[in-house]
Amino acid sequence: MMLLHGTEYYCVVPPYGLEFRDMDSWLSLWSESFPGTHRFWSGFAGGGVLAIPLEMSRDERFDRLGGEGVLPRRRSFRRNPIYGTVLGNEAGEYLNQSVSCAIPDSPPAFAVRLGLAEFVPEMTVAVTAEHAGSLGDDRRLLIVPKADRRRPLKLMERLPEWFATFGVSLDANAAQAPEPLQAEIQDWFGDRTRPMFALPMSGGEPNAAWQLAVACYVGLYWETQAKGLDSIHFVASIDGGPNFRKNWTSNR
Repeated sequence: MMLLHGTEYYCVVPPYGLEFRDMDSWLSLWSESFPGTHRFWSGFAGGGVLAIPLEMSRDERFDRLGGEGVLPRRRSFRRNPIYGTVLGNEAGEYLNQSVSCAIPDSPPAFAVRLGLAEFVPEMTVAVTAEHAGSLGDDRRLLIVPKADRRRPLKLMERLPEWFATFGVSLDANAAQAPEPLQAEIQDWFGDRTRPMFALPMSGGEPNAAWQLAVACYVGLYWETQAKGLDSIHFVASIDGGPNFRKNWTSNR
């Protein structure tokens, strides 16, 4: 069974946003703020995943990450819960407290229209970590297209390459969910015949919070490159049994 989280708090730094184009200044700041106690996995398109001590208080964590005025010409390091991690059960709430996503500043719409600033997208693909006891020691990346999607999802063949950046192996050629998993996740979706893919995966940090952070980074990049993706779920047998998807009240 996989741990819910380890001893670290994870912050996903997205692969877009002017603030995060040059990560060197952030990495230098974090080396001073968290000497010897932080780790950073660089993403394949900028940004990445930052790990800092989970035991640190929320206020201290914010200040050390980069509060208002810490870096010249930068605003505060704003963070949100990962989109999709709402209405979680008790274990899901604990998971939600150990991982978040940095939010780039959005320029004024008129500046984008005039070509004076770069458009910054908002995350619309939901990403969660879900417990499925039937998997045992297996892990799956559950990929769910939008309900009305009729065309194949673009760039699925790139997923193994993207996840390999973080040391995670993904088999894009074995997308069929095993029957026990299909039975277990039936109540996660309003339409039980909804097409989806369940790719075997392995490697990476042995806790669901880190796996969720990596899946979020990939989802952030994927949704800027292709349309039709509804949600991504890291699915495994996870300590405490976190669940989100089956508790959603819409878009099931």
